[in-house]
Amino acid sequence: MARRSGRGCNPLNEEEIEYILNESEIEQQDSSEGGDDIADNDFNLNREITSSSSSSDNESGQSVTPITQTRARGQGQKRGTRSRARRFRGSRVGREFLEGDDGWEECEFQSPDVFLSQPSYLPIDRSSFSEVDYFRQYIDDSVIENIVEKSNWSYFARYTKSLNLTFEECNTYIAISMIMSCINYPSLRMYWAKEFRLPIIANIMPRNRFLLLRTALKVVLDEDVGPDERQSDKLWKVRPLITAVLKGCKLQEKTQDLSVDEMMIPFQGTCGVKQYCPGKPNPVGLKAFVLATPQGLVCDFHIYQGSTTYPDFHGTDFGLAEKAVLSLTRDLIPGHIIYCDRYFTSQKLVLALQDKGLKCTGTVMKNRIPRSARSVLTDDKAMKKKPRGSWHIAVNKAKKLVLTKWLDSKPITFLSNIHTDQNVDECQRWSKSQRKYISVPRPEVVKLYNRNMGGVDVADRMLSYCPYRYRTKKWTQRVISHFIDLAVSNSWILYRHDKKQEGVDLKSIKQLRFFKLDVAKRIIDANIDTGDENSLNEESQQENEEQLQDDSQVQRPRFRKRNAPVPLPSERERYRGALHLPEVTDALMMRLTRVKRDSVAASKLLRTFLLSLYNAVREKS
Repeated sequence: MARRSGRGCNPLNEEEIEYILNESEIEQQDSSEGGDDIADNDFNLNREITSSSSSSDNESGQSVTPITQTRARGQGQKRGTRSRARRFRGSRVGREFLEGDDGWEECEFQSPDVFLSQPSYLPIDRSSFSEVDYFRQYIDDSVIENIVEKSNWSYFARYTKSLNLTFEECNTYIAISMIMSCINYPSLRMYWAKEFRLPIIANIMPRNRFLLLRTALKVVLDEDVGPDERQSDKLWKVRPLITAVLKGCKLQEKTQDLSVDEMMIPFQGTCGVKQYCPGKPNPVGLKAFVLATPQGLVCDFHIYQGSTTYPDFHGTDFGLAEKAVLSLTRDLIPGHIIYCDRYFTSQKLVLALQDKGLKCTGTVMKNRIPRSARSVLTDDKAMKKKPRGSWHIAVNKAKKLVLTKWLDSKPITFLSNIHTDQNVDECQRWSKSQRKYISVPRPEVVKLYNRNMGGVDVADRMLSYCPYRYRTKKWTQRVISHFIDLAVSNSWILYRHDKKQEGVDLKSIKQLRFFKLDVAKRIIDANIDTGDENSLNEESQQENEEQLQDDSQVQRPRFRKRNAPVPLPSERERYRGALHLPEVTDALMMRLTRVKRDSVAASKLLRTFLLSLYNAVREKS
């Protein structure tokens, strides 16, 4: 068979050709059946060939063979026939129909009892945890030390001067970033501006120093990563941080019900793995497949990076969505129930999870429903004529699968191996015709899907409350800030769960924004000697005053003038007595007598003593 020309077109294999030829001999479809099903049109492209072969002779007196009829039909309906053939030939799901989809019938489905395997996940003793201890489960001291080491080495290799980043200063920078995400000024420089300056930030770190650290932070050394590793892992620049946060997510205790969905890391700049996902609140950015609990606790995630995302599944016939679910559920113990939407759900995925001891429930696309099950289920056109809340099921006893089609505002089909139409209850839905809420019958599979599917959406909502999303051209900065926010949101979910277990009133539990501020403040208190809140050290105060003067000027000079260099003394004076000693100025004396902010009197006494000693030496020489 000739290869079709055109973009996205693949040739038919022998099995598909044989299947289409066999299907072309069936009887013509009854006129009462709905014609909206795409796959039915795909499998019945030539259904009129057989009937046309027995027709009467044409005008010339010669009978028309089926082949001639086929060519004439192809010429008359070339556009529609080609579009239907393209949909079948280009569909990977179409091959599922060839694997034996028989055995679907309308009967009762017995839901199995599912329990988590014991012993299950070991809980972490958080009885004595503070707010910072929750956060340190994801970003601990080893992560900070790695950032300090790699940042100092990278900065020195590029500019041949030291960055002088310390462990305490790196912790302070992260805490300041948390405070900025909670206060959320429209511009970073406003935190140090004269009118809007924030003392908890401006008194701790100068503006230029913060902006320098923002661009100089590194997680890995570029020289340590070879070309092979860079090609296999496109996220190598931030891989240690991702690994640390992922380790903290996997340590948490998981509930029986889990959901899989997509999460976007918003970023508009240049990035090799940037994706576009319509329908998301932030459709452009880095896409991650996430496993989460119904409460929004992220348990596992994988960032999509093309063909290298799941190298362990190379050579298998699973699609990308199926690989994502199977990889995220690899470390789960038997007994979990996985919920996913129509992008992930397929018969092959449910059977693969069933072999691992996991149950699955999800909405399914129309073209992924087995063809023999479609003949059992009521078609969409007939379903829309029924009352709202009607449903119909099809069961495959051999594979222990059940399809449930439920009519809400439109027909929705669920594929599951555990839930179906038992325990029917009622839900409230808005009726446009009656202009009021009405009670609609709802099967159990719909209720449990709506209850447990939104875990990733809850995590997205937590991240959107106070995110650190100041504009940047570096995707690494956005990824670092995103996972810091993810660590905080996961920590707050655990904190709130523990407080509820202790019986604390909900009004007394800190909200996410105040929890994040408290974590940042505790980190600052542990890594810097704040002293009096109304006073500053002399060096930071002097630098902040210069910045405030620069901000207040309307016309700023393009370049800052440097002080004229002081010439060296003559060689005769260098070796004469004590004249080789440096000149003691006020600026030098300020550096020599740098003490704590509350020791002003001791500073004056020490300065007077040093001046008198210097003058005495000069007089004797």
